[in-house]
Amino acid sequence: MPAVFPTTTTVSKATDTAVVNAQGAEWATVRFRYNGTATLTNTFEMSIDGTNWVASPLARLVDTAAANPTVAATYATSGAVANVTYEVALPGNCVAVRSRVSSYTSGSLTVEAFPFRPYQVGVPVCAVLAEAPAANATLTVGPFETGGWTNIAYTIIIGAATSGTVTSSIVDDLGNLATIATVGSLATGTYQGGMGPGTVIGGTTLPWGSLVNSATTVPVPNRWQMVATVATTSTQRIRVEARR
Repeated sequence: MPAVFPTTTTVSKATDTAVVNAQGAEWATVRFRYNGTATLTNTFEMSIDGTNWVASPLARLVDTAAANPTVAATYATSGAVANVTYEVALPGNCVAVRSRVSSYTSGSLTVEAFPFRPYQVGVPVCAVLAEAPAANATLTVGPFETGGWTNIAYTIIIGAATSGTVTSSIVDDLGNLATIATVGSLATGTYQGGMGPGTVIGGTTLPWGSLVNSATTVPVPNRWQMVATVATTSTQRIRVEARR
């Protein structure tokens, strides 16, 4: 693997970006290191064609050792920061990742952007695509670009509802939804499932048993979305993880 040198960019207004050109076939992760004094928000995004940008997997804060490190779609600053570093895991079809200033008030940051961990066959790349807790009647995660991942796993928590419904959908290039499965009449509780080779959907502990045979494997689509709906506003949570 050739030597890698960070690309250094100064961001000082809305829409400024720091970009890492990193192929998912070669790299497992990229990192962004922030220094400076500013009040602004950075949003992490990726591209699979070098032109269009979509939400990336959630970025992981790597500066603090923790059993459950912070993962987020954005990094907001308010004041001085020194060597704050976030890492983004890459799907196999990714060609670039960027940190974009999505909200700006004042100041500037220097952003060092660089590929970090090389991709090695047999060494798993794991990412969190969504971590969505909310007190809502309807909670939507996605759509996600999922074609570069081998497996998708999801955990759904439905709280204080007598009739919850979960819908899993393929999303086409025009944004239209095609339902994979819908499960209704879910009681309060925790449900899990997944897509991809070796992932079994169904059985007594999973919500899909009434829709598909327990031996059925649902392939990972190129784009995917999940919606959880309950009868009344209640605390819900959807966590989506990806692996290749």
